[in-house]
Amino acid sequence: MSSDSAIKIQALVRGFNFRNKKLLEPCNISEIGMNVLKLQRTLKDEYLTSSRMEYCKSTATGNLILEDGYMEFLTAKSMDAVRVGEGHCPVDIVKDEKGIDVACVCLNGKQTNEKSIMQNFSTCGNNLDNLFENGKHQEALSVYVKEYYKKLLDAKKTKKLSKLYYCVFISTDINVYMSVFKINLECILNIKYVNITKQNKSIKFKGFIDDKFGTTTLFKSKKRLEIRLNEAILNCYNTIKLV
Repeated sequence: MSSDSAIKIQALVRGFNFRNKKLLEPCNISEIGMNVLKLQRTLKDEYLTSSRMEYCKSTATGNLILEDGYMEFLTAKSMDAVRVGEGHCPVDIVKDEKGIDVACVCLNGKQTNEKSIMQNFSTCGNNLDNLFENGKHQEALSVYVKEYYKKLLDAKKTKKLSKLYYCVFISTDINVYMSVFKINLECILNIKYVNITKQNKSIKFKGFIDDKFGTTTLFKSKKRLEIRLNEAILNCYNTIKLV
C-alpha cells in the first residue's frame, strides 16, 4: 500500500470516528480534580444523616434524594473550586479553566428520571409549536441544539474555560454513584433527529450520548431538552460508587 493510500484511509477512519463521537463522552473522574475521599466523607457524615436516611426510606421510591444546589456546593467544596451555578450559567462549578455542569438523578429500574439539558420558552420556545405542527422536526431540534451550543460557548468565553464536563450523581435506594463526562462541544452537529412520538408531543434524538448509556428527548410542551441515563452507566469506567 502506498503512503498516499494509507493517509487517505487514516483520514476516512478519523472522519468516521468523529461523526460517531457523542457530545457527552465518558471520561476518567481524575480529569476534573475531584477529591473523592473528601466528598465521600462529607456525604456520609454531613448529608446522608440517620434522620435524612429515615426520611428517604419513607418516600414512595425509597431513593436517596439528592438536592442539586447542595450537591453543587459539596462538589465545589471537595474540589476547592468556585460554585457559579445560580442564575442562567450552563456550568455550576469552575476551576482551573474547567467548567462543570452538575446534575442529580434517581435510578429506578433500568433508567433514571429525566433531567433537563436546557429549557427555553422565549428565544426557542416561541416558534416550537409551529415547527412541530408543520412537521419540521429536525428544524425544531436544531433551534434548541444551537441555543444550547451558544450558551456553552458563551460560558467558555465569559468564564475563560478550556474544557467542559458533565458530572452526574445517580442515587438508588441504597447507593450514590458519580458519573463524569467530557462535553465535546465540537460534536454538536452530530446530534440528529430520530423520530417523533405518535402523539406529536416529543422528539427523540441521538448523538448527545451513547445509546447504551442514555436517551434524549425534546419536549414540545415543556420546551426543553431532557436526558435519561440507563442502568448500564453504572458499569462504565467513568462511574464510581460514593456511598
